[in-house]
Amino acid sequence: MYRYCSFLSLVVLLSTTAWLPAGSDTPKEHVLLRKDLSSYAGSDMMLTVRELEFAPGGVGESHRHPGPVVVYVLSGSVEVHLSGQSPKVFHAGESFSEDAHQLHISTRNMSKTKPVRLLSYIISHKGEPLTQPAR
Repeated sequence: MYRYCSFLSLVVLLSTTAWLPAGSDTPKEHVLLRKDLSSYAGSDMMLTVRELEFAPGGVGESHRHPGPVVVYVLSGSVEVHLSGQSPKVFHAGESFSEDAHQLHISTRNMSKTKPVRLLSYIISHKGEPLTQPAR
């Protein structure tokens, strides 16, 4: 019963999570799911699924993620520049991945008139920030 109540509380919390306010180039973020992976991947491992939206012409800041990331482009086109790679454009229906702590130099919405929407899957340890600005 306790597990069911905890799960139900998590579902209610996630379903009421609002879009975070966006700055000029800060993507809107909506957390869709947080899943404890400890029983599969070892102690304190989490999977977080987020929907990100970049405004028309928006450019994201350089950053890193603590664990591996897989991103699927839901709509629009985005140019992604990761360290060790040339910038590459991904369109709706395509995906890309990042290694843990890999420098994500930039993310740029290719459209000046429409937002781009991404779905990201991030593996991390419980409680650590999912995005860390580059230094």
